[in-house]
Amino acid sequence: ALDDTVAAVADLSAREAYLQNDPQAIAKNHQLIWMTLGQAPAPTDLTQLPAGISNAAKGWLELGNIARNSWQPPAAYLPQLLAWQQRYPNHPANQDIVASLIAKQRELIAYPGHIAVLLPLNGKYQSAADAVRDGLLAAYYQLANTSSTPPQISLYDTAGADSTQAVYQRAVQDGADMIIGPLTKNAVAALSGKSTLPVPVLALNSLDNGTAMPNNLYQFGLPPEDEAAQVAEHAIAKGDIRAVALVANDSWGKRVLNAFSTRFQQLGGDLLGTQVYPPGGSDFSISITRLLNLDQSEYRDQQLGALLGTHLQFEPRRRQDIQFIFLAADNKDAKLIRPQLKFYHAIDVPVYATSRVYQPSSQPDDDLDGISFDDMPWLLENNGAVAQVRNHMAELWKNNFDSYSRLYALGFDAWRLVPLLYNGKQINTPVQG
Repeated sequence: ALDDTVAAVADLSAREAYLQNDPQAIAKNHQLIWMTLGQAPAPTDLTQLPAGISNAAKGWLELGNIARNSWQPPAAYLPQLLAWQQRYPNHPANQDIVASLIAKQRELIAYPGHIAVLLPLNGKYQSAADAVRDGLLAAYYQLANTSSTPPQISLYDTAGADSTQAVYQRAVQDGADMIIGPLTKNAVAALSGKSTLPVPVLALNSLDNGTAMPNNLYQFGLPPEDEAAQVAEHAIAKGDIRAVALVANDSWGKRVLNAFSTRFQQLGGDLLGTQVYPPGGSDFSISITRLLNLDQSEYRDQQLGALLGTHLQFEPRRRQDIQFIFLAADNKDAKLIRPQLKFYHAIDVPVYATSRVYQPSSQPDDDLDGISFDDMPWLLENNGAVAQVRNHMAELWKNNFDSYSRLYALGFDAWRLVPLLYNGKQINTPVQG
C-alpha cells in the first residue's frame, strides 16, 4: 500500500519460515510475493538494497526485474531465467513460479504463420494508424531478429471504399490466421454484427457497452473511460472520498466525467459538484470560482455590504468540504488551469487527472506541478528495456513520435499479445506492457 516493494518482499519472504508445515500456505505466499512484484510501480534498484536483506528476498526482487523486462524482448527472457536459476538454485520460487514463467515465455513467441493488420492508412486517422503500424513493426523486427521463421504480415487499408467487413473477409481469404485491428470505434463496431468471427481479431478499440460481442473478438485499446475509473480507484485507496470535477465541455469530457463519477460513487465516493469549462480558452475563472463556491462567497459579501451600507474588507473563502479536484483536460488547458486554481485559493487541494494532461517534452512542465495523473510505463520509465525501445523508436520517427507516442506503444503491445490470444490461453496473470 505504501509502494515499498523491497520491504514488502523482505517481510513476505521471512514469513515463509513460519509456514513450513503447510504447502498450500507456502504456495499462496509465493503468489502474494509475485503479485506484489507485479504491481510494483518501477523496477527495483538492486544496487540500493538495504544491508542485511536475505538472499531469498534478493532473489525474488531480481526475478521480478527479469519478469518486468521480459516483454522487451521475449527472446532474451529464457536465458535470463536460466542464469537466475544458476545464481539461486535453491530459491523457493523454483518450486512453482519459475516453471510457469518458462511456460509463459514459450507462449509469448509461438506466433501464427500469417497475421493481417487492418488500419486506416489514409485520410483522417492516417497519422494515428502510422504510429500503431510502426510500433507493431518494431515489435515484429525484434522477433524477426531472433527467429528463423517469423510470421508473414499483410497490411490492409480500412480507409478505402470497401467496408470493414469486406476488408476483413479479404484478409481471411488471403489466409490470415489472426487479425490485428481495426483501429477506430466505428470500424470495430462494423465487425460486431456476426455471432462468430472465423479468424480471431485483436481490435485496437472497444465497443460501447451493450453492443453484442461476437466470439473471437478481443478488445485492446486506450479508452479514456478506463483511465478515469483508475483515478477514482486511486482516490478511494488514498482515503479521498469527497470531490468536485472540472471537465472540458465536449464529448470527451462528458465520457470521462461519466466514467469517473460512476466508478467513484460505486466505491463510496461523494461527487459534491461539477463544472464544465470551454476547452481551448485562456481564462477559466468563471468555471473555477463556481466550482469552489467563490461566487457564493462574493455574493455574501455584496449582500452583507448592502445591508450594512458600507464597503467591507473581504477575502473570498473557497469551499472547505472537498478532498480533491478531478480534472478532465488536455495538456494545453491543464497548464493554464493549474495556476488559476492556485490563484483562487485551491493551492492545497490535490488535483487528479488522466494521462491527457501530460505531453512528453524535453523541458520540465512546471505548470503541472501538483497534478497526479495515470500513464503507461512507456512514457514514464527512465531506464530499463522499456526506455531503450522507446528512445530507439523516438530516433527513428522524430516527426511523429512525440504526438503519438502512446499509439506506438499500443501497436507494440498488440503484437506481443497475439500469441497469448491465438494459442487459446487465457491471460489470467499480469502482462508487462
